[in-house]
Amino acid sequence: MTNSVPSEQRQIIKEQAENAKKTIESLDADDVRLEVKKRLGPLIDEFELLYDMLYLEARLIAQKYYMQKVSAPEFGHTYGYLNANVGMLRGTIQARFQARYPTTTKGEFKRTFLKKNKTGYSRVTLGKIAAHDYELDNAMAAEAGFETIRRDADFVKKTIRRMKDLQSSETHTIQGNAKA
Repeated sequence: MTNSVPSEQRQIIKEQAENAKKTIESLDADDVRLEVKKRLGPLIDEFELLYDMLYLEARLIAQKYYMQKVSAPEFGHTYGYLNANVGMLRGTIQARFQARYPTTTKGEFKRTFLKKNKTGYSRVTLGKIAAHDYELDNAMAAEAGFETIRRDADFVKKTIRRMKDLQSSETHTIQGNAKA
């Protein structure tokens, strides 16, 4: 993959920075800040698209998890008690597991979100709910994907927030006519 900013353009900017005494005659720091802000817009759009793609990836992992759960009877296992749940909560990707328990009313189930540790769900936590090893292995495979998505989504979301902060920042040019 090639860099979208030509290396010659980057080299010119670096040379201008290194020769600030000459550059100050033709450029102003406010103009540079405005250019930075202008270039942030498309970057923010790209990072928001990345975030949406991570959400899609999480949904596909959950769907594959359910496809494997449905096939459990083919291997002599029950459907089990673990549910994968992926959604958005106030703009944040949620990739979680639920315990699914039958109630006294036929055909109804009670669902409770499981608590995860700092990085995600452990084999021990999911193993307490899983009906059998097939369900546990399937859940751990999904959790491996969810854990990566949670980490990546956190990074992307923080980067978007930081870029938006930078985009809305004020210029801090020194006023006056001091000589360099």
